[in-house]
Amino acid sequence: VKIDRSFVERLTEDTADAVLVRLVVEAAHSLGRRVLAEGVETVDQARQLVSLGADAAQGWFFGRPQPASDALAAALT
Repeated sequence: VKIDRSFVERLTEDTADAVLVRLVVEAAHSLGRRVLAEGVETVDQARQLVSLGADAAQGWFFGRPQPASDALAAALT
């Protein structure tokens, strides 16, 4: 289950968004699913996602987007 960046960007400032993220994580885990949060840009967002139980995260905090690999580019043509 992927948590949209619109919830992640306000995670540390908006209690309602933090509650929604927690509920999504709990629901996904109860169904045996893993949770990925996108759009992580700060250490505070990353820490809160860890404390809420997110399994993985992506975003500028971890690194810039990378170009497609040669194998992926070949598969898309």
